[in-house]
Amino acid sequence: MRITLYNPLTAYESMTGIGRMPLGLIALAALCSANGFEQITVIDDDARRDDKDFAKRIAETDPDVVALTTWLGGFPDIKRLRRVLPGTVPIVVGGALATVIPEFHLYQGADIVIAGEGSVFLDVLQSIKKSRSFLTHTIHHQSSKLVPSAIESLDLTLGYPFFPMDIYKNKWPGGKRGGMIITTIGCPCNCPFCTPNLMGGFRTRPLASIQKEVAFLQREYGMEDFYIADATFTADAIHAKGVCGIMKEAGVTWFCETRADRLVEGIAETMANSNCRGVLLGLESASLKIDEGLRGGKSKEKVARAIKMLRRFGITPGVFVLFGLPGETAETIAETLAFIKEMNISCSPNVLFPIPGTPIWKMAEEKGLLSSLEDYLFRLNKYNEKNRAFVSVPGMCEASPDVIEKAVRDVWRHNETVKGW
Repeated sequence: MRITLYNPLTAYESMTGIGRMPLGLIALAALCSANGFEQITVIDDDARRDDKDFAKRIAETDPDVVALTTWLGGFPDIKRLRRVLPGTVPIVVGGALATVIPEFHLYQGADIVIAGEGSVFLDVLQSIKKSRSFLTHTIHHQSSKLVPSAIESLDLTLGYPFFPMDIYKNKWPGGKRGGMIITTIGCPCNCPFCTPNLMGGFRTRPLASIQKEVAFLQREYGMEDFYIADATFTADAIHAKGVCGIMKEAGVTWFCETRADRLVEGIAETMANSNCRGVLLGLESASLKIDEGLRGGKSKEKVARAIKMLRRFGITPGVFVLFGLPGETAETIAETLAFIKEMNISCSPNVLFPIPGTPIWKMAEEKGLLSSLEDYLFRLNKYNEKNRAFVSVPGMCEASPDVIEKAVRDVWRHNETVKGW
């Protein structure tokens, strides 16, 4: 069975220079390979930053099945792809957005939607292989009987060879070859605007699998510096220390994201001793009012303590902020900007846009701020880090879009004056 995996082009392009490896599709390829499906072709237009003639190029792979992921874009490609592919070739769509609004993707032209983790895709392939046919307009939900470790215990080294790895060997600052890995899935924190748990709860990957993956990426692709793309790296301190041991033994440098209230001195010292060079902390807002609305845990006092601790151990800190949260005003934005400047810290500015499936999305719906799902998702499809306020939703807070856009520009100007990583 010939399987073509497609990663659609999105408008999003990071201003930090950190490229993205499609870890979900890599896991899907590993799952297929581990179960005897070896005829896999990958087309990653998001990494190429070009989707010219994408449907024609996919059709030329002569697939029996086409699977693609959609997140902040990609779903408009489904209709164009359906017009080119024979009706006998099913288009399978998965990912977090497909999980929470599967019917929308069927409307766009998908034949099968995977609502849940990618391991359900294996059931779809085996069904098609057995019957040589498929039921169109179907949603395959993750079964409660599915073994939870089906994805996190995968040998991801089986998936990488199918991908254009030269594209992903990013040159981080310092000229090192870099890549991305994950050591956990999901997040235990459940922030109301965030998405890690839309497809399942928090789990850790086996340390042996992580060690094998790091060694493989070093040996086969020369990767020496890693972005650990966990939502909260130190959510499980014991597991995080185990990962630190792997990175130290491998002799690679790395950086990650976590929360200030999940970072204690012992783990920070262990991270420093294992070549961790940077940590991005979730601040979101320096306003106590905003932090309480987010169920607490990210107060500026906790973040300030974590910043000082990281610097003491020689790790470069940075922070995420999220402008436009409920309760945001010009005054709370000024508080956040003042804190960033006071701490003299590099900052990644973001603007809130409600994501389907999150509590913030439900709040926006209840307020009547989202008149058309399709129109809003097409706006999300054009989301770009250089134009974050494009998809802000008026009415989510008191601060005007102009004030929020100015705050983003102020942060980027500030970043030019501080040490980043």
